[in-house]
Amino acid sequence: MRKIMEVPGWSIPKVAVLVGGPDWPTSVLTGIMRLKLRQMLLGSLPVLVTIVPVSFAGAALLKDDGEGIFSTLAPLLLSIGVVVQLTPFFIAIHYIAKAAVENEEELANEELDEEVEKYDQRNERKRQWAYYLNKWENLHPFVKFTHILVAIIGTIGNLTLFVYGDIAFTPFDVTDTIDDKLDGNIANLLTDPFGYIFMGCVGFPMVYVWIFGFIQGRRIKQRVLDNVELDESEVPRITDLRFSSLKQFTTQVKVDRLKNLRERLRRFSASTGRPSLRRSIGRLRRRSTGRSSSSRRTGRRSSNDRGTKADDARMAQLEKAEKEAGAVVPGEGPNMI
Repeated sequence: MRKIMEVPGWSIPKVAVLVGGPDWPTSVLTGIMRLKLRQMLLGSLPVLVTIVPVSFAGAALLKDDGEGIFSTLAPLLLSIGVVVQLTPFFIAIHYIAKAAVENEEELANEELDEEVEKYDQRNERKRQWAYYLNKWENLHPFVKFTHILVAIIGTIGNLTLFVYGDIAFTPFDVTDTIDDKLDGNIANLLTDPFGYIFMGCVGFPMVYVWIFGFIQGRRIKQRVLDNVELDESEVPRITDLRFSSLKQFTTQVKVDRLKNLRERLRRFSASTGRPSLRRSIGRLRRRSTGRSSSSRRTGRRSSNDRGTKADDARMAQLEKAEKEAGAVVPGEGPNMI
């Protein structure tokens, strides 16, 4: 995103990010990157194009009385408004992904911010403790009972409001006024007593979840501050900090998959004596270590994407040959990888 926003002047990618991106995060990021306020404001002006169709759609819905032209225009304008609202968002996603691919090497070589890295590690420890403390088997029996009770109350309240909303609320349209319809008191929107009962059933779980989250948050924060160690077996594997980025994690998964496939090819080749499979083993060995024969001479990394389809084709051939020869390794089915 920084690569797009730092380009001076107006451009389709920059305008798409400013218009289609989330309002608050985009504004904060432009401030963090110290971008010029005038350019950001000018680049945000095309947002009027996305506002106008939605405004017309709202006016048509307000005038819609079930008959006449507005009953036809309302859904049409609403559909156009939705499309116009989503178009800049998808354009922004496209150009952000394009910029990430074009500047992949530069972005990968950027130095990590120490403060941000420490913050991420601290948040990761909080997430691990949150997972451990909120596991059902680690909760106190009384907390389990209140969880079930609150879930039942919330379900009853929500289902009742959706199915029997008329007995909980006083009918009120957009064109009505509080003075005329509700006698000047907004509380009259709820019927007595069902409206208050059902809203209590909906509101009580929200308050309970907030209180529970507040208490658990203090417990988690205290354990992180005290540097209390947590057994790695108690947290999911995805929290393993060996992988500092999603790219490294994905690369490791690909390497493990190729090594696994290479082992299966080696066993099958040894049992059948097919030379073509032996050559495939050599290619997979070079691919699993991240280098090809040409890359060893030039010192450059080989492309993983170039061989993905070929690997899938070899996998299909291997599974077919295993079925024909009956050489599936015990305990390792065709869907092992």
